Amino acid sequence: MDLFPVVTIDLTDPKLVPEKPFYKRTRAALQSLEKFNVIINWEAHEESVCPSSVAKFFFDIGYKVKLCAPKFQSHIVYSVNTPTLDEATVEESDVVDFVEWLGMVCLDGHFSEDLNAYANQYTTPEPNVALGQVRTLQWRGFFHSHQIMKLIDYVREFNQNQDKLWSAVYVQGFSDAPVIEAKEEQSYYTNGDNGNICIFKKSHCWFCKFRRCAKQYK
Repeated sequence: MDLFPVVTIDLTDPKLVPEKPFYKRTRAALQSLEKFNVIINWEAHEESVCPSSVAKFFFDIGYKVKLCAPKFQSHIVYSVNTPTLDEATVEESDVVDFVEWLGMVCLDGHFSEDLNAYANQYTTPEPNVALGQVRTLQWRGFFHSHQIMKLIDYVREFNQNQDKLWSAVYVQGFSDAPVIEAKEEQSYYTNGDNGNICIFKKSHCWFCKFRRCAKQYK
């Protein structure tokens, strides 16, 4: 499990101008690389600018361009019990249990409230309350941090305004995403084992971070 080699090039560096040694070394290093694909997420600064303008720019200078749309899917879990988070008495273990339960919901796992149920069934942690349904919305794609923050803000406001029991947002990197947070690289081809989750309940928020083990496997 190797880490991505993360390289940062500051395009505003005053030394990064044609004919200067730093520019020449940088260009030579980039030209020495083999052919590779690049994923770009670009947000226009003005609504009047078409988001696909960046695709046209690279196409016009000779690059092959493919527009990639996010994939969306949704499912509903009916008649399920949800763990409760009491703002006054909640402990770290309660949040961990809730996140584990939420993972089962996202996977559309099989729930059973029978403590003697078969081993592959999942029992909701105590204390819990009955819910009519839980809806999961899932987007797969390459998203900018600004877009993720907009979603988090929307979900937080939705939870408060609609008086929902809770709402949550889970963000996880994918295999070819170099980082999910500044200077925290993904492990190559392990499906993005770095993740973040925000759980909203009225005016309260619990934020959880999942980070890969620092151990390197040979």
